[in-house]
Amino acid sequence: MQCVRVRMSGFAGLSVEKKHEVCADNNLKVQYVIEQVEKNTGMHIDRDEIMIMCNDRQLYIDENVPNECMEILIFPLALGG
Repeated sequence: MQCVRVRMSGFAGLSVEKKHEVCADNNLKVQYVIEQVEKNTGMHIDRDEIMIMCNDRQLYIDENVPNECMEILIFPLALGG
């Protein structure tokens, strides 16, 4: 079983940084992590408007969470360019 802590920071409506933990039996996917965070918070997270980081490396929605990744940081991208 693989588990990862998830920190969310900078989202509208979140006055404090939120932390979650997501686990899966095998092949923990970034997409699954996002879905579980949405389920736990009741928020909708636009996949095109976030950056996902782990150990100073950007992760993408369709990839597996690396085994050495213990914590993922999710934050919104700036709007308006």
